Amino acid sequence: MLSFTKSFAVIALLLSPMVARGFEIPNLPDCNICFSALPEGCKDIMKEAKTSTKNGLRAMTECICTDEYFTVFSSCAGCSAKIMGVFTKSPTEEDFKQTKDACTKLLEYTKAQSK
Repeated sequence: MLSFTKSFAVIALLLSPMVARGFEIPNLPDCNICFSALPEGCKDIMKEAKTSTKNGLRAMTECICTDEYFTVFSSCAGCSAKIMGVFTKSPTEEDFKQTKDACTKLLEYTKAQSK
């Protein structure tokens, strides 16, 4: 299992391209599929992610570490990759596994912190 620090880094890597662009969602098929599948309000939640660590954690736990995200993982990870300028590589099963493991660790951590 990934360490919490590595888990956080994996998830932050997925979120950072969107935050770095001021949360402009490109009109690309992968991005459209991803954001239409995420829970309601995620565009706004993710837009606020850059304003504080608390908001960043909220974006990860309420938007990225969700069943909806993993249902369209290929599109969401593809959207992040395209925002970073990587157009030639599709997300792999290993990418899925690492992200899922990272989310599991993050959710365990946040649950433990709330006790």
